[in-house]
Amino acid sequence: MTLASGYEIGQVQQPIEDAIEAYLLTVRQAWDTNTSATSVVYEANVYLARITAAIVGVTGVVNATNVQLNGGTADLILTKSGTTQQVPVLGTVSLSAGTDYEMLKLLPPWYREILDYREICRTEEAQLEALAGEITSVADNFFFQTMDLSAIEMWERIFSIVPNPQTEDAEFRRYRVLNRITTKPPYTLGFLYQKLDELIGPGLWEVHVDYPNYTLYIESSAQNQNYATEVAFTINRIKPAHIVYVNTPFIRSGLLLSEQIERLIRTYNYKLGSWALGALPFATDGENEVVKLPETPSIQQALLTGVADFVSGDVASARINGTISITDLSKSVSGNVLTITYTVAAAQTAEITSVELLDGEGNVLTASQVYVPVGGAVVMKHTIPVSEGVVNNGG
Repeated sequence: MTLASGYEIGQVQQPIEDAIEAYLLTVRQAWDTNTSATSVVYEANVYLARITAAIVGVTGVVNATNVQLNGGTADLILTKSGTTQQVPVLGTVSLSAGTDYEMLKLLPPWYREILDYREICRTEEAQLEALAGEITSVADNFFFQTMDLSAIEMWERIFSIVPNPQTEDAEFRRYRVLNRITTKPPYTLGFLYQKLDELIGPGLWEVHVDYPNYTLYIESSAQNQNYATEVAFTINRIKPAHIVYVNTPFIRSGLLLSEQIERLIRTYNYKLGSWALGALPFATDGENEVVKLPETPSIQQALLTGVADFVSGDVASARINGTISITDLSKSVSGNVLTITYTVAAAQTAEITSVELLDGEGNVLTASQVYVPVGGAVVMKHTIPVSEGVVNNGG
């Protein structure tokens, strides 16, 4: 069986079994169908070509040869008689990749039963399979998108990159090498946007240029900043020398407000002239009648802005990595969105792994697990929108 680049036997084993089982199911379901127009004929045969088609139809499989049913290469003709009705069931599916043939079948028939020749052929098949894998690996290593770890490490040595296998996976390291080799002039904002799409992902970043102060701000999610070092390297290589680059990881949380209105159903148990003190409550409250559901919009902008202002006044400090307290916060409210920014210096920590916002009494208001390497001054940005909505607990 020949597999597409990047696929292994373990990835296609179950999909192939499912595809074969789906075909066998159609055979079993049609066992009582008359297949003749002139007489009564029932068939439940398994055709080798249909099995092969099922295998080749699986994603990742390029070709399948030497397909066998119950150890043979003929179609499986099942018995259908008045006393015996056979239907097919799936047994063991054995797959092998790399070679398109068995060495033993290349020998004359009288050699195939000799144990020595069988073992020699089995050994040679394993060697050919390993050779096919090496040939595929060499071909894959011609392209950055498919090269294996050894090729990645070779290019990292060429570019003097020191990887961190604990936080950087092979895919990121592969695209980092590709980024280094494709970083060539001319350098424009469009070129920068293209690089940020490749390194961070489309729609996952924002660029702000402070032209009067010659400062470039790049905002991206603080949840995972494995790419931050590579982004800094790329920008410092392509930006003009007088432009200052500031990494601005952001953390987005939010508040949802909703309103429900109910009509209170109250039944009075007494009337004037028939008061029996203590026998019953003066009035009984029944089940309330909902006249306005939380899903129906009703909250106005003034309340949303007011809540954002209240939260702004409640936030007194930020805490980094559980120990580093920062009280120099910049807070602003625009409409119903609260924005809080502050700076973390390289002298305070080498990396940021957790971020909290606290009130004046030290109570934690928000807490986030993040990863932000701190190579220089890092501006952290919290965005807290206040909006109307309902949390779907079943989602």
